[in-house]
Amino acid sequence: MSGEAKHLFDKMLVEAVAGEIDFSVRRARERKGRNVHAEIRFCEVEIHPPGYRAKEKLEPIRLDCILVKEKEASDEVSPIEWLLLTTMEVKTIEDALQYVKWYSLRWLIERYHYVLKRCIASLTKQLVHRALRHHYLSWCVK
Repeated sequence: MSGEAKHLFDKMLVEAVAGEIDFSVRRARERKGRNVHAEIRFCEVEIHPPGYRAKEKLEPIRLDCILVKEKEASDEVSPIEWLLLTTMEVKTIEDALQYVKWYSLRWLIERYHYVLKRCIASLTKQLVHRALRHHYLSWCVK
């Protein structure tokens, strides 16, 4: 974890727990699916530009930060720890829960796009093969 990210994570750990959430983590290549019970913390943070860009006189950026940290993971799995940064305001636990839900859907959406791209690639290959075969056959008939 980079220096600033580590400081941000440490800052979030001292924030009060705002609520808890239960959700399912889907099975992945090297991970079994499981149910997760996690705590949620959130607060507003200010991210300063890196020192090497000091000449540009960049302004700090105000963001809202949400930490989702699994409470009791078994020893066989890595606990879930999501550190989410957003430009959307997080004023209530309901806001935080909504953004966490959206983030959790990200994996499903990525999988959907992966499958879609593979299907399109396969279909394209089939169509090209058929077009070439049709072209070859029409050439042979002449």
